[in-house]
Parts: sequence; structure tokens; C-alpha cells
Amino acid sequence: MSNPTRDEIVTGYLDEFAALSALMHDLGDERYAAPSILPGWRVTDVFAHCLGTEYMLLGEKPTVEVDDSRAHLKNQIAVRNEQWVDTMRDDSPERMRERWADVTARRTAVLEGQSQEDFDAESWTPVGKGTLGDFMRIRVYDLWLHELDVRDSIGSPGHEGGPAAEISIAEVERAIGYMVGKRAQAPDGSRVNLELTGQVPRTYGITVAEGRANVGELVDDPTVSLRMTSTDFARLTGNRGDIDAVAARVETSGDVELGRRIARSLGYTM
Repeated sequence: MSNPTRDEIVTGYLDEFAALSALMHDLGDERYAAPSILPGWRVTDVFAHCLGTEYMLLGEKPTVEVDDSRAHLKNQIAVRNEQWVDTMRDDSPERMRERWADVTARRTAVLEGQSQEDFDAESWTPVGKGTLGDFMRIRVYDLWLHELDVRDSIGSPGHEGGPAAEISIAEVERAIGYMVGKRAQAPDGSRVNLELTGQVPRTYGITVAEGRANVGELVDDPTVSLRMTSTDFARLTGNRGDIDAVAARVETSGDVELGRRIARSLGYTM
């Protein structure tokens, strides 16, 4: 759970830029208009959202206002995201690919010009005050998760490992104690082992005492053990897709009822 360095974050960022570029080029034009797993958005709208934040980081602004009464807009952050989606709503797939090539080239130049000192500077982040490095680390996770959204929407698995995935899973694991102790309400004395398999294998041991969940190494004699792929862990923690269907794939032993509750309580993103 250590903080990645500037070089590690930039490597993950550029890895995700390349992966999304390849996906956008491999995708047939007709599939851009396909519905995504995210409410109210088509596949092309997911790409527009990814583009929009990169434009924002370059100091640019969306060109339209939106009606905040749309059912899938739950807060002002969602409304701002929708402004970028609407700005690009009628763009052709070719125009979206052109936008991506342009914005990633400009953003790459910015990232390559930033030092570790820049990344250590104070900055706003989606989770409160932090550093620019914290913001960029979260941004890698956001891009990787949205790539997964597109792949799940069109049934095209891929890019489940590598630098961006490593940073993304590390970002999510910071909240494991909150997920198990607060959201799942694991009772005091609970000893939980969580194993991630697949492209980003990890193991965690969680012990709950006095209402607080502490995360460390695997524990002996666990109350419950859960085993899932790192990609399903990302889906569950990101509230993506059919949560019941994904949770049903989690292998659980020991206190099965607690295990199922934990699997269904992992979601923490908006």
C-alpha cells in the first residue's frame, strides 16, 4: 500500500493512454454507439468522459450546459462530467480517435515535464486535500476502470494487468479496511482473508477489533476467506455491472454469510 513514485505513476498513465488508443482503433465504428454498462452512457460517451478530464487538466472547458434532471446525474461532479459528454455527443468515431491522439500527445508532454517535486506539491483530489501525485494516481485508476467499462460493455476482455492495473488495484486496496469494517459491518473478532488472483495477484488479512478493521498479512484460522480475480475485485469496488452476478463468482469458505455480505459491500466509488 506504499505510494508509487512519480516515475511509476507516469508509466501507468502512459500505459493507459496507449491501451485506450488501441481499443478505440480496434473498435468497429458501429460499436461506438452501443450502450455501455454505465447508466445513460453509450460507449462513445465513456470515451468522451475520459477525454473531458484530460482536456480539463489542460485548462480547457466544455462548450455546453446540461439539464441536471437526467436520472443518471446524481451530483454536481456527474453534471460536470456530462457537460463533456454532451460537448462530444455528435462526434464521429474518427473524430473521437483524432481527439484522443491530440489530447494524449499534449498531456504526455506535460507529464514528462513534471518532476517528483511537482508530484509532491499540494493539490486538490477527488477525495480531498492531497498532492498532485495523489490526483494523478487516482486518475490512472479512473482511466483503467473506464477501459474496463468499455470492454465489459462490448464483451472484449483485455489489459487486466500491467502498470496501470497495478496502480489501480493498489489505489482500491487503500479502502479495504473501510469496506470490511464499515460497509460490511464485520463484527469484532472477525478475521478475514482476501485473495486476488489473475493479472494482479494480492493477499490481504483483515482483523476487526473495537469496530476498526486493520489490514495486513494473511491471518491464521480466518473467520472467512474470499477469493476472486483482481478484475472482479475492481468491478465490485467500482460498483460496476451486475454486482450480484460478479459477487456470485467470489469463492467463499468459512462464514459464508459474512463472506457474501463482504463481497456485496466492496463498492465505494460513485
